[in-house]
Amino acid sequence: MVNTPVLSAKFSLIVTVLMLSVFSIALIKLEMVPHIPVLFNLALLFVIGLWKKMNQKQLMEGITKGVSMVVSAIILFILIGITVASWMAVGTIPFLLGQVLEWVSPQFFFVSVLLITSVVGVLLGSSLTTVATMGVIFVSIAEVLGLSLPITVGAIVSGAFFGDKMSPLSDTTSLASSTVGVDLFEHIKSMMVTTVPAFFVSVILFLLIPINSSEVSGNNSIVEVSSVIKSMSLNPIIVLLPLVVLLICTVTKQSGIISLFLSSLTAIVTLILQSKGNMIGGLIMDGYVSTTGQEVVDSLLTRGGINSMMFTISLVILVAGLAGLSISLGIIKQLSDWVMRSVRKRSSVVRSSLATSFGLNFIVGEQYLSILLTGQAYQQSFEEKSIDKRVLARVMEDGGTVINPLVPWSVCGIFISNMLGVPTLAYVPFSFFCIACLLISFFLADYRFLRSRSHTSSTQTM
Repeated sequence: MVNTPVLSAKFSLIVTVLMLSVFSIALIKLEMVPHIPVLFNLALLFVIGLWKKMNQKQLMEGITKGVSMVVSAIILFILIGITVASWMAVGTIPFLLGQVLEWVSPQFFFVSVLLITSVVGVLLGSSLTTVATMGVIFVSIAEVLGLSLPITVGAIVSGAFFGDKMSPLSDTTSLASSTVGVDLFEHIKSMMVTTVPAFFVSVILFLLIPINSSEVSGNNSIVEVSSVIKSMSLNPIIVLLPLVVLLICTVTKQSGIISLFLSSLTAIVTLILQSKGNMIGGLIMDGYVSTTGQEVVDSLLTRGGINSMMFTISLVILVAGLAGLSISLGIIKQLSDWVMRSVRKRSSVVRSSLATSFGLNFIVGEQYLSILLTGQAYQQSFEEKSIDKRVLARVMEDGGTVINPLVPWSVCGIFISNMLGVPTLAYVPFSFFCIACLLISFFLADYRFLRSRSHTSSTQTM
């Protein structure tokens, strides 16, 4: 990795526009899988690096360093694949699916999805775990009810990322507060300025989406799925054990990797005790295969396994390599420096940090990097303009945490699309919370909110 930027600011901007154009044309017009434009852009940056007299070792170090940043995410994705498969096999997800089918009113389905995933997201502190558990359940229900999958996934994403943003257990929330040196709970309180209005806007919009309740209630698939699940005679005390273990791990502040490992291990041990140990090998690799004989039910419950995550994992590795190479060529530093040189007003500094966090999601595709790099780049500017550091932490999440799932080639976008089976661009228009957070944060940059002085800050919050 090189410390001095290799590319000029102007050339970095040209390269960035070219890369984004490649993504747009390949994904929107040509409808390619995201791997192809990522590989093309990776090759483009590699050639530019060679042209700028960087040797192959330096370029490979950049790629390797980028990939090393997502190793924990890759392990998490593998465990999510195992967790979904084991939860299916032991009956956790089928049981929850049956309960939600029984209690959730079809007329208020979308807003119910938003509210339930929000609560689960806050409890778990992980948007991706929420998507992999409750998200799978709600997509299955939407399929049974014949409701729009893009709208359903939009509600899942809105709720899951509300929870991720507002939970004290969340990695991104902790990262944003620690990066700029503010108290975790002060940071969460500060985020309410944009998060609470965005959440209420989302509730209203999902309530306004019309659902033909008579058509839904007459759907024979609901009766079919409910009857099959009831015939499984699932014991709640047994099938909910993996979920209880996951919640205990979350409350005791275990990492996501440890939590998912122990939860899936609980499910696997339960299967062994039920004399179903012979299915574990295939279950872990290829996922759970439902054999109820009912096509609708089997299509809903056949999920999970490590192999189901390989599309996501392979793409995340490529995107991480692209991010590492972008950093090693100095593209990110040059663009952030160029933006900072052009701002003068306090509101412009806030908006620029928001735009930087937003833009980094599109350039590097990684949630943590969009937060970390923005925080490091703008701390001095916020201090010089006497802007409270809590504002910086807040806009890093408004433009970083909740925007990553809206980018087709980002880590979260890839994961959600693959896990729930809906293309990123299809659910983006219905991810109301994520979009509202960004817009509210942008417009609030012109307003100042006075806060009491504390030992961490004696400046004014905007």
